[in-house]
Amino acid sequence: MSTLGAIFKSFSGIHGFTRSLDNLSHNLSNINTPGFKGKDVLFRDMASNTEGAGVRHSGEKLRFTQGDIVSTGRDTHLAIDGNGLFVLTDGDKKVFTRAGQFELKNNKLVDSASDLAVQAIKVDNLHQQVLDISAYQYQPPKPTTSISLSGNLKADAPVDSVYPAEDNSSELSFEVYDNQGGKHKFTVSLKKIANKEWQLFVKNSNDVDMLKDANNKIKFNVGGLAIDSKLEFSIKDLQGNDQTIQINIGNGLQGITSLTGAQSKALVKVDDGAPKGDIKSLSFDRHGYLEITYTNNEKVKPYQVLLANVPETQLESIGNGMFAASENAEITYGKPNNGVFGVIRGGSIEQSNINMSKEFAEIVVVQRGYQATAQLINVTSQMLEELYNSTRGR
Repeated sequence: MSTLGAIFKSFSGIHGFTRSLDNLSHNLSNINTPGFKGKDVLFRDMASNTEGAGVRHSGEKLRFTQGDIVSTGRDTHLAIDGNGLFVLTDGDKKVFTRAGQFELKNNKLVDSASDLAVQAIKVDNLHQQVLDISAYQYQPPKPTTSISLSGNLKADAPVDSVYPAEDNSSELSFEVYDNQGGKHKFTVSLKKIANKEWQLFVKNSNDVDMLKDANNKIKFNVGGLAIDSKLEFSIKDLQGNDQTIQINIGNGLQGITSLTGAQSKALVKVDDGAPKGDIKSLSFDRHGYLEITYTNNEKVKPYQVLLANVPETQLESIGNGMFAASENAEITYGKPNNGVFGVIRGGSIEQSNINMSKEFAEIVVVQRGYQATAQLINVTSQMLEELYNSTRGR
């Protein structure tokens, strides 16, 4: 080995340690970057039988280990616990990320840093598309179609008994919704008119009975169970359209009964109907389903977040916490909590996977290596100076 060769080898070491230090500084500077994946610098030795022997930089490898998941309290923030990547698009190309710092902008779920739209699966047609809630800004009103009576009317109560009693301050009332979402309040009372027969009254806020005389009787069999009959009444919506509401009275012991020994206590349950609802909250479950809750307590699940699986050797970091796949990458798309894909943690983000202790340990190794290699250059330089001086007769 020549003296100059030793200098060239030492310079290659200096270059390698500089690349390592540069990579370590990049990793540590992103220790608080959500979804950041550290890199490891790869080196290879050069042929030792050549004057150019030493070390060469042969590339970098993404470190795709899982980062810690922390809660942020933001409904649109998502983290993947396990394998998978979120899919982002600008309409022409797709990129991937683990960052999960998403927000709603113009009713679309987008990456906060790049404004690229998050891809999802439309639940009703299984198509991949941008998660867009424009069509789900409100829930249309649902008209009430039926109410149900349950409880008991005392079988041995005298004829002309009224429930609730006139001196009873508790009111048996209910509210229904019309086709336009308008709310209508009614009160219910019952009067015993014969053995095993009661008359039903449904009165509106103006104390007008909504039932016709021929359609307001509840009869019971010898066992005290209601004999099912068609009871109904009509209301008008804001446009004057009629809306019929069915009154369900008979479902065995679950319906209205007339039993001896039990006090009178009836209940009215509104079976359906809801006013117009605006968005109250958004959330994502472990399967990646977006659930929208409305002010009328209605809920819908229109989308499921799309995940992708790409071999890490076929991914390249392009900044902003995003990765691009190589041209012939083997990309697999799927649903969270299914197959190889991890679960979704809503209201959370994945932190950087950088281990500070490990990085600082690497820095110490690089520093010592750099010092040793620099000392080699210094020693070799002194040897060359001695050689130079000897040729001058010193």
